[in-house]
Amino acid sequence: MSLYRRTEKGVWHYRFVIDGQERRGSTRTRNRRVAENVEKAVRDEIASGRFGLAERKRVTFRKAGESWRASKSSRAERTRRDYGELLGQLYKQFGSKLVTVISANDISGLQRARGKQGVGPRRINYEVSIARQVLKSVGEWDRLRNLVTWLPEPTDKGAAVDPHQERLLLDAASKSGSLVLYVLIIVSLDTGLRRAELRRLRRQDLQVSWEDGVITSGGLVVRKSKTKAGEGRYVPFTSRAMGALSLWLSRPELAGARPEHFVFPRHKAIGAGRRPRIECVQLDQPIGDWKTAWNRVRKVADVQVRWHDLRHTFITRLAENPQVSEETIRSLAGHVSKEMLSRYSHIRNRAKQDAIDALDRAGGKGSAQNPAHDAVGGGNRESQNLVTPRFH
Repeated sequence: MSLYRRTEKGVWHYRFVIDGQERRGSTRTRNRRVAENVEKAVRDEIASGRFGLAERKRVTFRKAGESWRASKSSRAERTRRDYGELLGQLYKQFGSKLVTVISANDISGLQRARGKQGVGPRRINYEVSIARQVLKSVGEWDRLRNLVTWLPEPTDKGAAVDPHQERLLLDAASKSGSLVLYVLIIVSLDTGLRRAELRRLRRQDLQVSWEDGVITSGGLVVRKSKTKAGEGRYVPFTSRAMGALSLWLSRPELAGARPEHFVFPRHKAIGAGRRPRIECVQLDQPIGDWKTAWNRVRKVADVQVRWHDLRHTFITRLAENPQVSEETIRSLAGHVSKEMLSRYSHIRNRAKQDAIDALDRAGGKGSAQNPAHDAVGGGNRESQNLVTPRFH
């Protein structure tokens, strides 16, 4: 490598000769390893021209980003808008730079700049992941993949929704303009399905019995999940979930649905108050993101919980029952992280202790119910003369 620095801790520069012509320039980084990658990229670009290969275009990150976004035209409109917002942040940092010279130092600069703006590590990592996809689309990520450091994200264990908060959320959802949100909240609370699992749920995944237009028994099968442990699991319905789904699936706008159609299809919510309705139903397309409706309901209910907390609530309520085994919890919820399992174990231990305390209170006091009390003189004379057994 023909790298050098003009000062002790300055930026690395490259200088080499190919075909009798000297090439020199700045790598724009103080990191030796990154500088080596930049020099290699310059050599490769020159070599492609020497050997008659297709000349690499001088593409800026902005141009590559727009091309990448255009390739996502099949995604939902809301998703594409999110991509546009994320790319906008990336363009501010290095939109005019050529993709061939973007370095790990540039990525680190983005992370530092966004951190100073008060952006959380999870959001920053999301932005970097978009940069990765853009650079990968033009073959420029491999040289950076081992040099980029991802920010550690907080291990948020989540929180369960208490009964009072649940009532407030459901009341606000029932009065909102989104007819489906009330059903989604109940199904999530009573089945523990993740947001993506709800969106992918199809009619054929429901194993239910109907009677007089109402679901009377059954449950659902999760065909595709975030983890292998969650795929194929069967979750029975509560009476509340069956009632909510009966009303939703019986709506005339959803008439003609086939087994392969989505339980919650894409649609438009029209109106609010007493006469909300849905239009433009696309049975073969899953529902889009309900973030706006959910945030509005949370604000009205004045309840600060995340959507994923509904899943935590489902698992927590199972864990609070000492009679429900951990194997049953896993089979109903699918994969449970070690952090969450540790928390649920504490909940289970507390529930078991509460059960024993209740048994103790029911037993009352006295020699017949409390042998230890008798052993220390609280019982009759015969009990005091008993020989204490010796264990070997």
